[in-house]
Amino acid sequence: GSRNNEINYASIRNSIIGIQVDSVVTNDAPTLKITNSIIENCTAIALYAQGAHVVAENCVFANCEQVVLGLVIGGKYEFTHCTVGNFYDFAGGRSQPAVYVNNYYFDVFDNLNARDLEQADFKNCIIWGNSSDELYMDNTIDDQPINAGFAYHFDHCIIRTRELVDTLDTEHFSNILWNKDPRFVAPSSTGDANFQLDTLSRAKDAGWYPFAETVPLDLLGINRLEDAAPDLGAYERVEAATEE
Repeated sequence: GSRNNEINYASIRNSIIGIQVDSVVTNDAPTLKITNSIIENCTAIALYAQGAHVVAENCVFANCEQVVLGLVIGGKYEFTHCTVGNFYDFAGGRSQPAVYVNNYYFDVFDNLNARDLEQADFKNCIIWGNSSDELYMDNTIDDQPINAGFAYHFDHCIIRTRELVDTLDTEHFSNILWNKDPRFVAPSSTGDANFQLDTLSRAKDAGWYPFAETVPLDLLGINRLEDAAPDLGAYERVEAATEE
């Protein structure tokens, strides 16, 4: 019954799995709330959640050999002003998307077990990487839907994908910038990655103000409510003042 665990202002790097959050009965209290943190350079997964309840705000999840966010076996998830980026380029690169979500698993006897995905909300977030499909929502086996809930919604986000672009699917996607490069400053996994936005980023001023009001300061403590509109992701771009 572990619940109400909190991680704030943490840097977790160079692990196999950055954080693993398993299925527990939490009476709707979050299993984990993680804020203002960076999890990157993992040989497997940055955040591996199995039927868990996770709230994440102002976080960077990046550069993993498998997936960056593995949200599996259902659960409940809420990501606000988070940057998910995967530019992993060691050991021949990778073949999986940055974000993988499902609502089932197979037990040791190869029996299919389904579990509701109660919520997976991404608000003012960026999902990007060096592969053409960085988001995979998986609730089918042999083209048959899993008999379990699969509730998710992406609102005011940048998403890189070829497969999921459907402007008519307003139940799951609202105000999405499909395949618009956020232009990170230095996202490569071969050096010190920097997932701040450059001056030409499409993520600038693309966020929704009510979402930003719940997380008014970015990962560096910059107020994202003081210009035209909040930027997407964990970092607010502030242009240097020009001299007259």
